[in-house]
Amino acid sequence: MVLDVLRLRAIVLGGRVRQPPFRDHVGFTDHWWGHTVRTDHDWLSLRSDDTEVARAKIMPGSHVGEYYGAIAPPQGWTEIDRLEVRGDLRLRGVGRAAVQAIAAEYPSTRLAALSEDADGFWSSLSWAAHRHRIDGPAYRTLFLSD
Repeated sequence: MVLDVLRLRAIVLGGRVRQPPFRDHVGFTDHWWGHTVRTDHDWLSLRSDDTEVARAKIMPGSHVGEYYGAIAPPQGWTEIDRLEVRGDLRLRGVGRAAVQAIAAEYPSTRLAALSEDADGFWSSLSWAAHRHRIDGPAYRTLFLSD
């Protein structure tokens, strides 16, 4: 499965976000996509046959790994801050295809992801798992691509 990537932008007027990048949240976790919007993130709609099948919030130049004992490359990681496959399409290979599409969009950087209860998924990609220096349930596992 090959996915197309559509980059979205928030509409900002007078220094305030007036329209978040994603309007429709059907099939997706509403509070991930419609509330806190930062304009320094990249917002991706991953599509198959012009239908949104996944979405992602990307943070280029992230140095998140420093808290996990991982040394960031000079340009930082491209952090997948959020990745969600539409609810009715989960466990069908869409997540893997989405990560491949994201990697193709950012070819010159390594990818990082903080797992949101998806350690099995990120491990299945053969990404290296890193625990926070202060191990505990409050800290998500960091996964780094090769």
